[in-house]
Order: sequence, then structure tokens, then C-alpha cells
Amino acid sequence: MLLHPLFMRSILLISFFYCFQALGQDTTAVKSDSIPILNLVSVDVIMPPRLRRVLPRNSIIGKQQIDEIQANDVGEILQKVQGVNLKSYGGLGGLKTISVRSLGSQHSAISIDGFSIQNSQTGQVNLAQIQTNNLQSISIGVGEYAGYLIPVSSQIAGNNVSLQTFEMTFPNYDDTLQIRSNIRYGSFVQVSGYASAKVKIKNGFVSGFGNYRTSNGLYPFDIQNGAQNYTGVRSNNDYQDQYFGGVLGYRFGRDAMMRISYKQSSIDQGLPGAIILYNHHADERLSTNDNLLNADFRFRITEGIHARAYANGNVNSMRYLDPTYFNSAGFVDVTYDNRNANVGIVADGHMVKNGAHNYKRAMYFGVEGGVSDLSSSDSLFSSPIRKQVSAILGARLMFKWMRFRGHLSTQYVNESNRTSDDGKDVFGLNPYVSLESKEIGKKSIRHRIWYRNSLRVPSFNELYYNNIGNNELNPEKANQFGYDINLIPFQKQQHEVYVKLGTYFNRVTDKIVAIPTQNLFTWSIQNVGIVHAYGAEISVGTHVVFGKEDRWKLNGLGNYSFQRSMNMTDPNHSSYGHQIAYIPMHTGNFDLSLSYKKLGLKTTNYLVSKRYSLNENTASNEVAGFLVTDFSVFYSFERWKKQSIRFQFQVKNAFNKSYSYIRSFIMPGRNYLISIQYALN
Repeated sequence: MLLHPLFMRSILLISFFYCFQALGQDTTAVKSDSIPILNLVSVDVIMPPRLRRVLPRNSIIGKQQIDEIQANDVGEILQKVQGVNLKSYGGLGGLKTISVRSLGSQHSAISIDGFSIQNSQTGQVNLAQIQTNNLQSISIGVGEYAGYLIPVSSQIAGNNVSLQTFEMTFPNYDDTLQIRSNIRYGSFVQVSGYASAKVKIKNGFVSGFGNYRTSNGLYPFDIQNGAQNYTGVRSNNDYQDQYFGGVLGYRFGRDAMMRISYKQSSIDQGLPGAIILYNHHADERLSTNDNLLNADFRFRITEGIHARAYANGNVNSMRYLDPTYFNSAGFVDVTYDNRNANVGIVADGHMVKNGAHNYKRAMYFGVEGGVSDLSSSDSLFSSPIRKQVSAILGARLMFKWMRFRGHLSTQYVNESNRTSDDGKDVFGLNPYVSLESKEIGKKSIRHRIWYRNSLRVPSFNELYYNNIGNNELNPEKANQFGYDINLIPFQKQQHEVYVKLGTYFNRVTDKIVAIPTQNLFTWSIQNVGIVHAYGAEISVGTHVVFGKEDRWKLNGLGNYSFQRSMNMTDPNHSSYGHQIAYIPMHTGNFDLSLSYKKLGLKTTNYLVSKRYSLNENTASNEVAGFLVTDFSVFYSFERWKKQSIRFQFQVKNAFNKSYSYIRSFIMPGRNYLISIQYALN
């Protein structure tokens, strides 16, 4: 069965809280809605007054942590966060998706600079194509949304990831020129270069950016296949991408601002097959071209109420070529054009009476509409059009010892098909409620219990792909129940400890699962039906400053997640009660960094227990667990005025572990990466 390589549904999901990530950052937050917003994240957001320091509710990965990890893409960073399960199909450029708390990747909304990233053809975002050179911060919301005035589609999703880039943030008033650049060189002839410049112009700014990245992908592998050990070199695994664009931003006094941005990206890559029955002469190619246009306008409706109107559109063109496919033509050459457009408005505000803000009562609301379609050179593929509208209305109430938050969202999706039968229209009402205690005592203990109902609509591929699609599919529905505890058990001027505990239960109905077989274009689709998932998570972070003049700094983070995700569809089926494919029962992470002045050392460790490649948990389907360790050394210094340079050398998979996230898609062994960053403020 032939399916497009990006058509894959991770059955893992992202449940994570990264409380330590906020350490070392300015956690001054906005009390506008009791949802903390770091100044770094919301530097360009119009925010109400009254700042205060609070324990972050969402996971926030700051610029310093992003630099230290030196990941090739966002997927590699997110796997370091508590509860995140990553599915990766190889090294640089290989398909990567995440899942949270056993919800599929399509339940997680991805937004960049307040604009949703969407692909209605596959229904998911390939995180391997989102690079980290320009990232300022990453915020992750489980239950609650992460961000301020983000799109309605992100607010109502089961989980959400919000990325903030350098190019789209307004500069500080005294920064007339800002420059960021990065050069990397690594194993497998990996070379990348990034540059961006931002110029302040009166009340606005103009920025331009560009990036180029390439690798031959020829990494050796060693894999045990039964009693036989097989070694070789990954072939047809080359990768090349580039992007460029520009941003225009302008402020209208203190109460309004606008931004317009354009980005064009292109990718050309080989598609290696699975190691089993490995084809050394694989020659399939995938070429992708994407054009993205964004615009938004933020303003104050009235005293205490701020709003954001936004619009974005993108055209994604993809070509799949297999020059030696065994059919009557002797090859496969198919192109797909997926167009998406969205427009919406969101607002958030507090009551104001007699000139005074009332933070005990607040509300938020929004509405969003969108249209998308898909066309293909494949005469057997349908030509679908999707129109959708979503809305949200919510309130926050503060009592003496408790905060209440709740909203009701609605989605309507109209499916039409120009060449065959239509898919089902979708209408859903999805509630969310949360009860949270205020910080208690010196340890700032905070409890939260919450419930969220959400759904995700089937992708065009799932509905219409040739003989594989099923236009009778219902949307996946998820009911999430969670209980979290946040606390700071120890806090002094030079030593802090953060702890996050969480338990949850999720019930997913009408779950759709896609599992690859021979390569990234060949899939087996299974409809699991009903999934029950429960688990527990713990995350502990610490920050210590010591030595003469506080020159030494020690940062540590450890987390562990237990996740039981079971197929509960048919009691008479052999897989009833078994763990869902590719969801590990145990995952863990431990990071430790030590720095002296501008010199630092860091080790990161990621643990994944065994999984199963199919829903039948048999020995033949078992995928071995692994522990991967990275080491890095970095040095940064300032030169001249407002200029800084940072060097970093990193050894990834230092102990040359042979491992894979997906069966037979072996990951690179020991490899190296050198990076040089330059910044002018």
C-alpha cells in the first residue's frame, strides 16, 4: 500500500511539564489571567499591568536550554521533556512526530509566533523540518493552552506547542540593529548556515532571514536481526533544505501593533527503506516546496480587554518519485498541492470598574474560520475541499483559595469531494474545566485537577487516499482527566528545586492508527477503536550557584514517565488489553550541566523502554529499549560592544548505541557536531 511519507500518525503523545526550564530566566509573569507569560515569550505581546512572580503552569524551554541542546530540529528538543514520546525515522531530515499521554500527534497543535502550522493532507507536522537556530523559546501546554492570544485552533486542541522565533519579535527600544547567525558542521557531511538581521525603524522593524542545511546521510549501522548481526551503511539518505523570508512589524502607540511575514522553504531528500530486506539501491525521492504568508493585528478593544486578529495561508507542494517502481509504467511520479487558509480573532480581558482592574473575574473568547483543499497529479486521488469554523468562550474566576477556569468550544467541519464521495461532516461541542488551588505556604504548593474533551478530524489521506482512504471515518474523540501538583520544596537565593507531579487518565474513541511497513511511503492502517491510557509523571529540577563571586553554576533536570496505553476495542480480539504500538511503558530523561564563568559542560540522557511494533504484544513484535547519552562542551564570550560569540562541540550517542524508535529504521551511531553562533544586540 502506497502512502505519502508524511502520512503517519504517532500513537504516542506529549504529556510533559518542564518546570526546570524556567530556571535562570525572568519568570516575571502577567497576572492578567493567572496564566504566566514569560517576558521572553511575550516580548511583542500587548499585556495588561500588574506583574508578579509565580510558578509556571506550562513547560517553557528557554533560549539558553535550546542553545545547550544544539538539536537538529524541534523534535529532538521536545523528546527531552517529561512525558514526550518521539517517533523518529532516522537522522537529519527523517520524519519526526511526538505524542502526549497516548494521544496521537494530530491531537497536538503546533504554532509558530502565534500562527498555526497546518497540513490537512497528513493532519500532522513533521518536526524534523522545524529547525532551532532562530528559536527564542518553546512553550508546551497540556490541558491548558500555552501562550497569550494564540489561535482558536491551538486553544481547543488536546495539547499544544507554541514556538517563538527571533525574526518575529519586536526589538527593544535601544536595539537599532540585531544580528543572529549560526554555522554548524558535523558527521555525515552535515553543514548548515543561518543568518538573520533585524532593523528598528521608528515604531517598527524589518527583519530578513535565511538558512541552508545539507547532509549526505551515509551513516553506518549495526543491527541484530534474530540470530544474525547485520552491518552496513544507510543509503539514499541524503538531505538538503533551505528557507528564506522577511518580516515587517509596526506599533501604533502603546495599544496596537501589526506584523506581516513571508517564508519560502524547499526540501529535497532521499527516502531510505527499512533495514529488514534492505535495498541498497533505494532511489525514491521526495521534494517539498512551501510558501507561507502570515499577518496579525493586536489592539485594545477597551480598558482591560485586548484582542488579536490574524490571518495566514500556505501552499505546500510535494513530489514523490520512484523511478524503478514495479508497475505498468515502470515508475511512480506523483505531485500533491495542499492549500490552507485561516482567519480569526481572539480576545482576553478583565473587568474594569471605576478605573480599577478586577482580576477575580475574566473572560476570553474567539472565532476562527478556514478552508483547505488538495489536488494531485494522481488520477485516482480525490480532490477534497474542507471548510471549518471553530469558536471558544471561556471564563476565569478567582476565589479565596481556588481558581476556576472553564470554556466551551465548538467545531464544525464541512467535507466535499470534487471527484468522488464526500467525507462525513463533523460537529462537536468540547468542554474544558479546571480547579486549581493558589500557592500554599513557603513551598508554593499548587494543586490542579482538570478535564478536557477534544477531537481531531481525519486527514485527507485517511479519508480519500486511493483505495486506502475511508470517507466514512469519524473524528477521533479524546476525554482527558488530569491531576497535577507543582511545588518548590527548596528555594534560596543560590539554590532552587522545582518539582512537578502528575497523574492522568485518557479515553480515546474511534482512534485511527497508521503504521509503516517497507518504507516511509508504504503503510498499514489500523482502526484501534477504543484506547484507555493512564500514567504518572514526575519531574525534578535544580539550580545551584556557588563558589567565589558565584562563578560556578550547576543545573540539573530529571524526569520519569509511566504510561499504560491499552487497546480496549474488542474483548474477543487477541490484542485486547495490549499496549498500543510504539508507546513505551517507561521513559526517562536526565540532564546535568556545570559551568564556570563562560565555560560549560553538559550531559543529556534519554531512556526509552521496550515497545511493540504492532498492537499484538508478542516477542516477535518487540522493539528493544535503549539509553542514549550526549556530551557537549561550550564556551561563550563577548567582544566589542553588544556582540557575543559562542562555540560548542557535541558528541551525540557517545557510547555508539545501536537503537531505533521505529522498528528497522536504525538511528545514527556516535556522531559529532561543531557549532559557532554570533549575536549582535
